[in-house]
Amino acid sequence: MKKLGLTALTALVGILPIEASAGNAKYYGSVSDAIPSFAKLTSPYNLPGRVNGGTWLELHQGRYYAESNFKRRVAPGLDMKAQTNHPDNLVGRVGIGMSTEPPLPDCASAEVTAFPFFFDKTGKINRSEINYSASANLPYGVKASSFGEWTLQKRLEWIYGEVELEKPVRDKFSIGWNIPLRNPGKGALPSGFGHRVTVKAKF
Repeated sequence: MKKLGLTALTALVGILPIEASAGNAKYYGSVSDAIPSFAKLTSPYNLPGRVNGGTWLELHQGRYYAESNFKRRVAPGLDMKAQTNHPDNLVGRVGIGMSTEPPLPDCASAEVTAFPFFFDKTGKINRSEINYSASANLPYGVKASSFGEWTLQKRLEWIYGEVELEKPVRDKFSIGWNIPLRNPGKGALPSGFGHRVTVKAKF
């Protein structure tokens, strides 16, 4: 069933009228035995109707997790955004919300998204989320980036995030140091900090 879901997800992306941009393949090598290593594929693309999209797929040991984001500018500095989650199956959750990019210097960028409604596979609203992503160019060609997510059910609660430093080593290759920021009450991974070495190849 897991292989069927992954095959169907890949086929669905393949038949959509997508104008693909440059993507990348990335390996997260665990420095600690408590943090699993995995591979991640990321591909941005453009859809009809001035919709910007992007999908990433994580391949873990015997399972996968995929996420797609779609946004369209509706006002200056404001986008309508939709997100689909595929936790080891084709049908997961769908979120609807709005995002904004605060004004920053040219060397930095950030986006804040509010999803008031996340629908599960039965169509019921099961949560709200607040997400952020940010990056900045540092000296010596180093890029700092971070993302994170909070869920709002009965209270606002941190879900997961990452901080990373990345440096190109060749034209299409880069290496990095990644720190996952986990919540002890969410998921099977241990809480607190961990460390991972990353290797990324653009295609």
